[in-house]
Amino acid sequence: MADTTFGSCCVDEVGASHIAADCIIHYGHTCLSPTSTLPAFCVFGKASISLSHCVEKLSSYFWTNDKPIVVLYGLEYAHAISQIKGALVEAMPKVKVELNFSDVMCSIINPLEDHRQSDGLLGCLGSCTSNNSLGAATGTRYSLGGLVWNLPEGLRMEDYLLLWIGPDNSAFANVVLTFNGCEIGRHIAMFVPKYSHL
Repeated sequence: MADTTFGSCCVDEVGASHIAADCIIHYGHTCLSPTSTLPAFCVFGKASISLSHCVEKLSSYFWTNDKPIVVLYGLEYAHAISQIKGALVEAMPKVKVELNFSDVMCSIINPLEDHRQSDGLLGCLGSCTSNNSLGAATGTRYSLGGLVWNLPEGLRMEDYLLLWIGPDNSAFANVVLTFNGCEIGRHIAMFVPKYSHL
């Protein structure tokens, strides 16, 4: 139905209530907004991406930038981030560049009795509380659009160069509007066609 949601990224709890659903499985882009009545499981999808082109584009910022870096991405690219992270670490120059990668909050949203006092999220995918950055200590925690990351104490987002992996969509607009004091570079992930020999 999706007629009662803010956008296609939102879980349609009202529509699900019309059919007395016990839970919702949400496919595609999501903002991971908390639900208030039903648990939801989010399936992000896996958009194709050229890892070598992405790493080449993002690593070019190492040579022209002296700021620490935070890497954010569309959730449809979460499946490739560990490979991109590994390749970027190898491509980093000998100069020490602080490189922080965001993590996906979770894929399960659980409504709590008082959802206004909690984000309603069950837990993190991957290693959100472990080593999500290279050369950075835990300090201030940020979250936006289903992603979370930590910055060392005493530093602000404006001190960082943000690198975005993904298309020019509402998630990217959210990043730009939220962190409008930051310099932002991006890699527009292009569809990589897969050919088969018939």
